[in-house]
Amino acid sequence: MTSKKPEHIQSHTEEAYPDTYRQVCMLMNSGEQNDPLVPMGKMDHDGRLTKFLDLFADLKCQDIAYKVREVYAEHPYFSDTLKIIEDLDELAIYMERTGKHLEHSRIIFDRVLQDGDDYFVQWYMETGFNLFGRQLQSKSVGMSHIRLDDQGKVILHQDFWDSTEGLFRHVPLIKSFFRQFRKRV
Repeated sequence: MTSKKPEHIQSHTEEAYPDTYRQVCMLMNSGEQNDPLVPMGKMDHDGRLTKFLDLFADLKCQDIAYKVREVYAEHPYFSDTLKIIEDLDELAIYMERTGKHLEHSRIIFDRVLQDGDDYFVQWYMETGFNLFGRQLQSKSVGMSHIRLDDQGKVILHQDFWDSTEGLFRHVPLIKSFFRQFRKRV
């Protein structure tokens, strides 16, 4: 593999980080850029994770609270880096509230790796939401560690993602702070 940046990969900008990352990964995987809306890796799992993947494919679905109760155990450990929840009903309410605040949501699962009852899910997320009267679009990349219990329900869900890039950079005062901070680093 060569260390020279291919000419057809866009330069890194503050706005392009998630897209640039996906482009580079796709290029390294196949030697060519693929459709960015298609998973770029392998889905190496035994099928027990399918309900989880379906749940997060559309956070705006009407019956998300019902689906959460179907997918998660009664006392899961859930952390999306913004909130930690250990109660199924609280998680269902949180996910329903999250979906209602989004104009649109799309998550593309790029890769799933399995080790026993543990799954590691690499994903790309696009969301649209209204903040302070402005329509905003956000793109983010992340990884989730998922563990299933004996009944195939999620008992552990830990997200690893850059909430600064995906969410906080849209808040005016915080956005200015991070822009200045990045210039100095």
